[in-house]
Amino acid sequence: MTLADEIPFGHKFALESIDRGDEVYKYGAVIGRATAEVPSGTWVHTHNCESTRGRGDQQEDDR
Repeated sequence: MTLADEIPFGHKFALESIDRGDEVYKYGAVIGRATAEVPSGTWVHTHNCESTRGRGDQQEDDR
């Protein structure tokens, strides 16, 4: 894997490209939704991913 960004220690990066609106996974569990296109090898954080965990404002069928 070649990283396209400098990834801070302990942060996430995309193993494959993620389209805007797609679910973001960590260790096989959905942790959020991409708010922008996330190319492979780039940093995944609050600038391109929103958390969907514990969100009471979203119904199951909205995901």
